[in-house]
Amino acid sequence: MSPTVRALFLDAYYQVLDNKVFRILVVLVIVLVLPTFVFGAREEGFVILFGMKTVPWENLAWLVGHNSNPDLIVEKFQELVVGGLAGTIGILFSIAATAFFVPRMLEKGAADVVFSRPVGRVALLFARYCAGVLFVAILAATLVVGMHVGLLLVSGRSDPAFLWTILTIVYIFALVHAVSVLVGVITRNSVAALLVTMLFFTLNGCVHNIWILSDYAREQGDLARNDQDPDAVHEDKVPPILYHSLDALHFTLPKTTDADLIVRKLRRVITERPALLEDGVTGTSVLESPEGFELEGATGKRDLEHEPARWKASAGDSGASLVLRREARLLDGKRRSKYTAAKALAAQVTKSGATIVASPDFEPGPGLHPEMVCWTESTGGSAPSCATGFLSLGDWMLVLEVRARENAGRELQSLVQRMRLDENDPRGMDPARWYERKLSWTGPLRHNIFFSIGSSLVFALLLFLLAAWRLKRIDF
Repeated sequence: MSPTVRALFLDAYYQVLDNKVFRILVVLVIVLVLPTFVFGAREEGFVILFGMKTVPWENLAWLVGHNSNPDLIVEKFQELVVGGLAGTIGILFSIAATAFFVPRMLEKGAADVVFSRPVGRVALLFARYCAGVLFVAILAATLVVGMHVGLLLVSGRSDPAFLWTILTIVYIFALVHAVSVLVGVITRNSVAALLVTMLFFTLNGCVHNIWILSDYAREQGDLARNDQDPDAVHEDKVPPILYHSLDALHFTLPKTTDADLIVRKLRRVITERPALLEDGVTGTSVLESPEGFELEGATGKRDLEHEPARWKASAGDSGASLVLRREARLLDGKRRSKYTAAKALAAQVTKSGATIVASPDFEPGPGLHPEMVCWTESTGGSAPSCATGFLSLGDWMLVLEVRARENAGRELQSLVQRMRLDENDPRGMDPARWYERKLSWTGPLRHNIFFSIGSSLVFALLLFLLAAWRLKRIDF
């Protein structure tokens, strides 16, 4: 490393450490991390100080409801702190803490000292930009790594993929900080840099959320019109200028709202194993076999209508089995929902003399909310537990059937939690899920990850170059 580069790096480093706001934010980060080393979520309940005291989940029903799954509780806590606090409020605090980096450098007296060094103005400006990014990177790493270690030690669980959120926070701030640098050079005013950057960060997110809604509405409208009369010509009541304006803003502005989706997809490409099983029609996949079960037959893609997936117990309960199959929703000329299918099965089970039992409460994940029927059958002195779940997907119905010695509903829950949906039919999707499905590495330009990253970085680079051009023309 050359002496000049080392000096610029140290200048950025000390610029961060000398920042009083940075020290305050470090204290706030520690306050957020510390509870993960004191409190934890385990199977037996809410633990305090590594198990010195344990509160059963039944006593905390007012807080967690019927969901006492420690994995889901830890995941929700991570999303709340990193996604809700660090990803929004944390970025705003970081903007406020770094807005004065460039204006202070350009103050009379300070500029004479700074620019008397044998280093170009552009290099010094870039050092200040890096100081802001380093500022956020240190805070984000401290928060995320600290929480990960704390949850791992006390709760015994923390997904390593959680560490990828550091990249999300730093990427978003790096794009927004370019605006702060440009405004700081033009106005030489910290307050102006602060207000304009905060306003830009807020409005930019709103613009892209509106664009996603408009793009979603356009496709849903096209699908609805084609369903009514594919050969007819329909007029869109929304003025085309509105769509064109939103498209222009989308292609021009940095796509900060894509950051979390991109990191999530990148994480899946690098860290996630291929799915154990995938239905070739609905795209529904099962990531891995439920604990204690082994998949019969070949893995990979198959047609679940003609070749249902079957799991058998690997040990213990030899009579336990799981089946996942697909069938048409249209039956006897009527289109069934998962609710009507479950109701019909419950009536059939009751008629046979079996005993209906309550279904377990759980949060399986986005889009995965099967309608379940659980019952016990008395045969030969034993009472095997059975459960069937129904999932409606477009023109198809996924049916999950479980038979076990006891608590079949929990076994069904275990299978559902390992499933992922990728519906081929976008009808009925909410805009967020629809856009996440559309955004891909090989999609068209408007939904392409490489374009999203490239255009956002080009936007930040152009702002920095404009700031550098302006700085060269300032007389001190």
